Amino acid sequence: MGIRFTANDLMRVLGQRVDSTRYQLNHEVGLSPEVVRTRARQNMARRKLGDDSYWRRLKYKMPANSYDYMQELRDSLSVLQQEKKQLSMRYADLKRNTRSTDQYTAGMVLQDSLAQMEKKEGALLDEMSGHLEKIEGGVSRYEVSAMDSVLDKPLHALDGVERAELNEVLKEIKHSNDPDLYKKLYKVGLVSKWEKFLLDVDCLQLGTATPFFSEMSLSGIPVLGLNAELSPGRFYLGVCAFQARLAAPAQLDILRERTLDNYTGGRSAYGLSTGLGSQRADHLHVHSIYFSDQKVTGNISPADTLLAGPGQNLVCGADFEKKLGVLPLKVAGEVNLASLAVDSRIYALRWADIAGWQERTLLTGRDSLLQDWGGALSLTWQSRPTWSVQATVRRVGAAYYSMGNPFLRRGLEQYGVSAQKTFRWLSYQAGVLYEQSTPNQTHAYRSYGVNQGISITLPGFPVLSVSSIQSLVDFEGVAPQLYHVINGQLAHTIRIRDVQGQVYAGIMWHNMGTEIEQRLQQTRSYTAGGVCKWHTQHQSSYAFQQVNSTQPYVEIPALGLPLSSHTLKHEYALSKHWTFCPQYQFLRQGETTRREAFGLGLTAKNTWLSVEVTTAWNQVYFAMRSSDFLSGWMGLSLKW
Repeated sequence: MGIRFTANDLMRVLGQRVDSTRYQLNHEVGLSPEVVRTRARQNMARRKLGDDSYWRRLKYKMPANSYDYMQELRDSLSVLQQEKKQLSMRYADLKRNTRSTDQYTAGMVLQDSLAQMEKKEGALLDEMSGHLEKIEGGVSRYEVSAMDSVLDKPLHALDGVERAELNEVLKEIKHSNDPDLYKKLYKVGLVSKWEKFLLDVDCLQLGTATPFFSEMSLSGIPVLGLNAELSPGRFYLGVCAFQARLAAPAQLDILRERTLDNYTGGRSAYGLSTGLGSQRADHLHVHSIYFSDQKVTGNISPADTLLAGPGQNLVCGADFEKKLGVLPLKVAGEVNLASLAVDSRIYALRWADIAGWQERTLLTGRDSLLQDWGGALSLTWQSRPTWSVQATVRRVGAAYYSMGNPFLRRGLEQYGVSAQKTFRWLSYQAGVLYEQSTPNQTHAYRSYGVNQGISITLPGFPVLSVSSIQSLVDFEGVAPQLYHVINGQLAHTIRIRDVQGQVYAGIMWHNMGTEIEQRLQQTRSYTAGGVCKWHTQHQSSYAFQQVNSTQPYVEIPALGLPLSSHTLKHEYALSKHWTFCPQYQFLRQGETTRREAFGLGLTAKNTWLSVEVTTAWNQVYFAMRSSDFLSGWMGLSLKW
């Protein structure tokens, strides 16, 4: 069971409040949406004229000829504004000292000249703001910050022009998906003190949790416990305490039920991460996670075969992310030191081992202590939203081990470059990857890989996605081998009057592994299904999956191959608050195992809470789900 809250959940509720406020402002200001938008765009473009740092950043986001043209616009506007300022001073002085008809006539001429200048300035500002929006692909955080003057006063204290500007700022804040910008609405009166505090809570999970510190330390595995992340101001704090075991399912799922029966847990963990900046923005964090087994567990990870008994694991490290101010470049990385006692009953971790950390990669027996390090660094260049280039370097030691990511491959060094380009209806990605074993790896190898993928989203046609990976692996003492991974997916939405249907199909084929590591030789996976809705009361769905392999690709005792499953489900809305749901599931594993289940579900739901009860022969699943900004579920599984 679990309860989950994130700042994004609250932002969805605040977004509705922003929409209603904008609707109110549109009517109060008495201006058309076009006039409001034009005034706000002109004011934001006017504020950018004198910001030299903004123009330095802009230089790397556009071709040289376009940048030169924008500079000409900027120079023209600067000259025009200087002339307008001088003319305004002359007009104000003449207006104060008018004594004759000639002076009055001269004042009228100056007034007409000012009107012409304002009209010309508006046209230039419109042209500049239009180009800037195309270049930036939307409105930036800078543009909202430039409007801070209208966010410092209560809503009722704003005049007509300020209300028009606020209307446009609210639109940009809603589309920014940034809690820090939502906090600016506190002085306006759209966010309470309690909601402003909740916006500092990046994540709060009780029960079923997915804590994340970094990919190599704690990477979001599903656990039972507590996970909290707070980022008040520039400071960040993340804490977690949990039992590393899977949670009971909240719905009918034969395969997961059998997996749970074979995984007993018994592993506790405590973690702390602190530093500057939130996980979703520029940050520098240091973290530490400690794992301890109370008993020998029925582990589901092939990597856990390192353990000879109850183990102890400590991972300490740091991770960072930084977007450079001038260049459109993002730098991110992490480095971690890991210590593992393979059987804590014979040799337990000691403080002296941690303080005097040194690389130990030789597994000598049940009294072994393994210590190794892992790290990664990536550079991402994205001058436009439609394309990006990324270079990565990654190293994971042969004895590096974190129970927070037991599926992490060890004993490798990787160097890769990838690029992605998005058109209106086409997205293409390609990359190259070189990989080699670490010097202390038992079996040395080198791998050269190429990957590519394409996605086509033509309006009115099925969405098609195809990706492939080809790798040439050269093992020491073994002839080079070529391995392939091909993945394809197809989805389409059909609407006929009151009936709406969605169908999908997918196929994945790969032959990977080595003659030395007898894992995952050839695997073929097929998926298909569909969802159909009609008369707003009925929704039916069907899902199919088939997996064939020459060898089991994961070491789960309950999972034998080939595997096939069929799930049929229908939801019928009895009323606004009640839904009836019968479902059927058939599962076949290996050559002999066949299981099937038939379940009946009933859901009661109001505006903020739903209660679900599902029965399946000798088992009852009970779950409560919240539907406001506090999301998640609390589940209970009963068997007899």
